[in-house]
Amino acid sequence: MTKYNLLYIDDDAENLELYKSAFSDLFNIDTTLDPNEALNLLNKKIYEGILVDIHMPTMDGFELISKVKQHVTGKDASLFILSSDSSLDSKLQGLKAGISDYLYKLMHIDEMALRIKNGIETIKEVTPIKTIDNLKVNFNTFQVSLNDEHVPLTLTEYKILMCLANSEKLSCEIESLKSFVYHIQYVSDNSFRVHLANLRRKLADWSHEILTKGKSIKLIKR
Repeated sequence: MTKYNLLYIDDDAENLELYKSAFSDLFNIDTTLDPNEALNLLNKKIYEGILVDIHMPTMDGFELISKVKQHVTGKDASLFILSSDSSLDSKLQGLKAGISDYLYKLMHIDEMALRIKNGIETIKEVTPIKTIDNLKVNFNTFQVSLNDEHVPLTLTEYKILMCLANSEKLSCEIESLKSFVYHIQYVSDNSFRVHLANLRRKLADWSHEILTKGKSIKLIKR
């Protein structure tokens, strides 16, 4: 059975411990009390599902969901609210925000797990494969293949490629690209160049070349 990566954010440590234990046989689950730390975790790991509590003091669940949906890896995850708030207003707000399901803490754990699993698999079934000549990016599995051979990319390399490949003009401004990829205020030029050089080396046989043109990075047909 496939074990999907699941991230659970809740400001109640007891809830985190309870549900991590309950879900650990079904998902590879990471937990955090801090919504900002959750956004940092998205820079390090790809999660198929993200489970969010609504009422948190530093950032409410709806605000966090909005930020996750703008994140390069978070935007393709299935989003779930897990809350003791059963009001219709909260449920409607969650559904309008684009969540896959609204779960109540009084639900049986087996029902929760099945709803999460179904929500993840529903999203994955409709996620397309991006093909640019001899390169394929599978957004179901976050895998990249070149000439039908798997290319092992780091998460940072994958995000750079994803940003360029998803751009309508196959071009991104360097500063916008760095912000999109790293989600922090400052990244050294040297660090960015190293990641870019490694990506170019791994994709040396691709029909497109990754070139720096002034303040932009472009995909150019060889």
